[in-house]
Amino acid sequence: MSITQVRKICTQEYHRMAEAGIFSPEERIELIAGQIWQMAAKGAGHSSKHSAGVTRCEKTLRRLLGDRVLIRLQDPIQLDDYSEP
Repeated sequence: MSITQVRKICTQEYHRMAEAGIFSPEERIELIAGQIWQMAAKGAGHSSKHSAGVTRCEKTLRRLLGDRVLIRLQDPIQLDDYSEP
């Protein structure tokens, strides 16, 4: 029996793959712990309660923090060398 190992992909490789056109523009993917995961289509499983909650959070953060910070909701963020949800 052979042991199979997973090779992690770093964020730089992930970006190069995207630039090379390996992923289609409409494909919803994210890099988590060095693995590429397909995300559910926007709207699939997202209720109006979820959307309303996100909007309320954004408004509250903007009111409290103003222009002192950059607020990005539901956009990619690089957490480390192997995760960009």
